[in-house]
Amino acid sequence: MHPHEYRRRRNVVPKTQPELSAARVKTAHSGAEALREPPVSAAELPRSSNLIKWPTVHEKTGKSRSQAWRDIKAGRFPAPVQTGPNSVAWYEHEIDAYVASRPRVSYAPKVESKAQASA
Repeated sequence: MHPHEYRRRRNVVPKTQPELSAARVKTAHSGAEALREPPVSAAELPRSSNLIKWPTVHEKTGKSRSQAWRDIKAGRFPAPVQTGPNSVAWYEHEIDAYVASRPRVSYAPKVESKAQASA
């Protein structure tokens, strides 16, 4: 029976060879592992590893969701951590560091010194 024929027939489980299926899993798993970052140990975690959800991130940064995801893709904003199949959160210290790294803008009028005014 062809591997795809079991979909057409009801109550038929495809027959596989245990050696081949185990080899495929190992190959696929090792290939995926090569792309993943190594797991972080507890010692490497920051002291404040509080996770915050989007409403708090928005409140701290003022970014819209779409702009945040654009910046994450471009590498300009901290990437979230997946906390579940359909949810993400950010490390609070990374968001605080991002906000602290932003330049301050002053809209106060520039005051000229007397030396510049007389010249």
